[in-house]
Amino acid sequence: MPSSAVKGIQFLVMFPCSCPKKSWRDLAEPLSLLLLSGDIMGSVSQNLDQLLQMPFGCGEQNMVKFVPNSLVLQYLEKIKQVTPKIKQQLLEHMQSGYQRQLLYKHDNGSYSAFGKHDAEGNTWLTAFVARAFGQARAYIYIDEQHMKDAVTWLGQNQLPSGCFRSVGKLFNNQLKG
Repeated sequence: MPSSAVKGIQFLVMFPCSCPKKSWRDLAEPLSLLLLSGDIMGSVSQNLDQLLQMPFGCGEQNMVKFVPNSLVLQYLEKIKQVTPKIKQQLLEHMQSGYQRQLLYKHDNGSYSAFGKHDAEGNTWLTAFVARAFGQARAYIYIDEQHMKDAVTWLGQNQLPSGCFRSVGKLFNNQLKG
């Protein structure tokens, strides 16, 4: 069956679990749940509260919370499941995260976890910011100069081989993935 034929269809299967009762705090009949979906992003709508978070924290933490908002909005629009309330919440989160991220920008266009408190910007975070801002500008106002500054700085750190010099500290290696 073609994948498009099952897109949007979900099956919930409940079956008895043979787990030790102590691990389930002595529930009478522990069950395991298995959710099958024809859509790889099918569980997004059931877990929106975990994905839609107001960006906060240092420059890295802010971006880790910023990006899911634009990706979820893009996905919900494509499957025609976005509601005005959810869209407004996502847009507010993105606007707040964008403004907050500008606090971590260096004068040379790079970004770091603690902004000008750090001696220099970070290659990975700057690339992550440039990409995320590029995706988010479909939904919120992003000053194009911020993206140009980041790309220019990255270009100044590009080696003749095409690779980029790793500059600055990165605290969360998940940004590399």
